Amino acid sequence: MLTFISTISSIALLELMLSVDNALVNASLAEELPKKLQKRAIYIGIALGALFRFLCLFVATIIIENPIIKAIGACYLLWLAYSHFFRTPKEERSLKRHPHFRLVIVQIALADLVFSIDNIVGAIGISSQYSYVVFGVAIGILTMIFVTPLMLRLMNTFPSLIKTAYGIIAYIGLAILFEVATHTHIPEYLTFAFIVFTILATMWYDKKNHLAKE
Repeated sequence: MLTFISTISSIALLELMLSVDNALVNASLAEELPKKLQKRAIYIGIALGALFRFLCLFVATIIIENPIIKAIGACYLLWLAYSHFFRTPKEERSLKRHPHFRLVIVQIALADLVFSIDNIVGAIGISSQYSYVVFGVAIGILTMIFVTPLMLRLMNTFPSLIKTAYGIIAYIGLAILFEVATHTHIPEYLTFAFIVFTILATMWYDKKNHLAKE
């Protein structure tokens, strides 16, 4: 019984931390859309994320034995960050005038696929019990449902969080490549602590600047 509780708790905590990353990416991508489409994009993204997580359960062994899959996913996250930070002014204006709903959905879907791979690998690393891993997947999906809209609201309140979010996306991509190249696992709690600290620091910075302007 004690083993069951400790294993389930470990998987739940792991999925919670990894799903915060996923929620952050989904909110960042949806933020580019008009407000009336943001929630729709987020919930379509969450539905796709749920589908990908369950599909990844059936090919988990292939994923674990082929780190190149994780490396490709990491490169996609780095591309997302690069395309945000290095847009030309013309591309920025065009995106604001004509944000493409379907393109954002595809980007969210691909990001969810990357995080689904990471979540499944992490859960199997704790336990090979299929029922435990399924429980972990369910926890991750529930976390995304509640955390993603919260992240989006924070981004609307604290504008600097948008750039911070893409910086974190770049960090996650680099961390995955580092793990693949060196076979050194970066503990999830370190990434989680980094994300929370960075978000809180950005919120403090925005609030301080807002007060200074008043």
